Amino acid sequence: MKEALACDLPVVSVDVGDVAERLRGIEGCELCWDERPATIAAALARVLERGQRVAGREAVARLDETAMTTRLIELYQSVLRRSPHDSHPTPAKPSPLVPGVSNVG
Repeated sequence: MKEALACDLPVVSVDVGDVAERLRGIEGCELCWDERPATIAAALARVLERGQRVAGREAVARLDETAMTTRLIELYQSVLRRSPHDSHPTPAKPSPLVPGVSNVG
């Protein structure tokens, strides 16, 4: 589902995992509220009849591996800057998008 959205392809799915959250607000995708073949077939027919791509890439941009890794490194760095007696972390400075673990610390 996430790969299809990243390619701006319409998605037809039942409500499992984070599908409802990911499809929210994306016109042209179909969320089926039951697993009956007739429900899914009708949703597929509507998507095929429209024959259009959707604006899905933006909906999954936060899930990009590089972006997620950068946010995780920033979180770790903010924890490392924190003193043992400090109840609030020091605000994290944005780290450069340089691949590799050697950027940590």
